[in-house]
Amino acid sequence: IKGPSELLKLKTILFPWSFPTDIMHLFFENMAPQMYAHWTGKFFNNIPMSNDYELSKSQWEIIGAQMEKIKKDMPNEIGRPPRDILKYHNGYKAVEWRNWIILFSLPLLRKYLDKRHLQGWSNIVKAVKLCLEPVISEDQVDDVQQLLKKFLDYYERFVVYF
Repeated sequence: IKGPSELLKLKTILFPWSFPTDIMHLFFENMAPQMYAHWTGKFFNNIPMSNDYELSKSQWEIIGAQMEKIKKDMPNEIGRPPRDILKYHNGYKAVEWRNWIILFSLPLLRKYLDKRHLQGWSNIVKAVKLCLEPVISEDQVDDVQQLLKKFLDYYERFVVYF
């Protein structure tokens, strides 16, 4: 890209409002990796903190091994088979983060996260599943909005509370 977009010259296009955030960039390339950073204690790497939503390296090793173990039994329809999240998260594609959110995160985190953290995250899982439907009603849009609000309330109360 060399210079400003020619679209800037159009008076009918307002940057950035004319370009809504899509599900891939919002959830799969942004939120999922950021929450993984929280759960691994790497989100606030310049601030020494200890939080009950952080899992130890050994817990992530177990989760990663479970993901590798189930890969041979996963149907091709889900896209990429699961890879060890601890080893390969930096190279995860959007479809892998999608599958982490909607298929793997809740069952694999259930053993390690406190109930309130699972409940908070489950709001994102439910919202993403609704957003992935081919057609959603206005009521479902309202449901997504409420689920995201619940997650935000949880996040501000229990994750970023300083």
